[in-house]
Amino acid sequence: MLSGNYKELYDRLVPIIDRNRIWHDPLHTLAFGTDASFYRLIPKMVIKAKNEDEVSLILEESSRLMIPVTFRAAGTSLSGQAVSDSVLIIAGSYWKKAVIEEEGAVIRLQPGLTGKEANALLAKYGRKIGPDPASIDTAMIGGIAANNASGMCCGTAQNSYQTIVSMRIILADGTMVDTDTLHIAAWNAVLAPMARQIDAAFYKARIMGFDAASTGAALFPDATRSAHLAYCDAKEAAFRGMVGTLEPTAGLADLLDWADSQGLKKAVVTNAPRDNALLMLRGLGWADRFPVLVIGEELAHGKPHPLPYLTGLQQLGASAAQAVAFEDSLSGMRAAVAAGLESVGIATALDPAALRGVGASLVVRDFTDPTLLRRLRALV
Repeated sequence: MLSGNYKELYDRLVPIIDRNRIWHDPLHTLAFGTDASFYRLIPKMVIKAKNEDEVSLILEESSRLMIPVTFRAAGTSLSGQAVSDSVLIIAGSYWKKAVIEEEGAVIRLQPGLTGKEANALLAKYGRKIGPDPASIDTAMIGGIAANNASGMCCGTAQNSYQTIVSMRIILADGTMVDTDTLHIAAWNAVLAPMARQIDAAFYKARIMGFDAASTGAALFPDATRSAHLAYCDAKEAAFRGMVGTLEPTAGLADLLDWADSQGLKKAVVTNAPRDNALLMLRGLGWADRFPVLVIGEELAHGKPHPLPYLTGLQQLGASAAQAVAFEDSLSGMRAAVAAGLESVGIATALDPAALRGVGASLVVRDFTDPTLLRRLRALV
């Protein structure tokens, strides 16, 4: 029987995730209480996640409730990494998609494919993935990547870390990060002084999946090998500097310009730590654009409690009837609705139905939606 924060987590998930994929009964939890190791931990809850939206939701709500989570693909670990006494998230049968690019030089894999299945897809190109662990017939890509799997043949030269080019990552707060765009941006930062740029097509055809020497030769055919490596080092430095930056959701910059032209006041209300919030605002170049920054953890209650929004309204000198909130998380939407604001859901990570289910009066994919612009103009 679930209780406390685990019961609250379950209640928040079942409206969105089929309850037949959320197990907390003794039989299922006992069955998932061990992996290939000799350890046993009985999870409070086992969730068979179906897609990125569900994982994002699980992580966001678990983070808010301070509930630890563990991911499991095949469960072939000999060291107990795939067992938990808290929440166990299964990324297996629903995560089987693969895309082969560049005649087998690159393969994009979801975590539920086994290493054997990946190699079978690549066989007709005369290629295989780098790592070759002894458990490759049953080990899945999720664990192979997370454990930096190696093997008798690949050694350290072609293990997981050495052969991963890019990755879509869902952070602990539910935020999605795709590193491909950052790699392209980093190369363009290096190339900018030479009045050169690359696009996604060039990146995938000539850079993605290639080593530093080959990449340098593709970009700088007349330069020396040492110069190739130096350019690649500069790119990696630029990439590391960009990991903490963000691109604004489509249309947001234009919306802020419009708000400024109307003399509207603006505030950021977030559960993120102050340092993180400032880092994101500075990365967007908007550190001075929002005169009010409300941090949930600095108050008696964070979201989904209405206090952060009520504090923001007080600092702006506005009432709830005069304000509109924009939220892409369920906890944030609940906070805005509870504070009495008209609340717009931005469906960048969650299903629109999930945002409507907690009170969003309007849900849009981004800030370019004409319905949103008409609604805002009518309110001014």
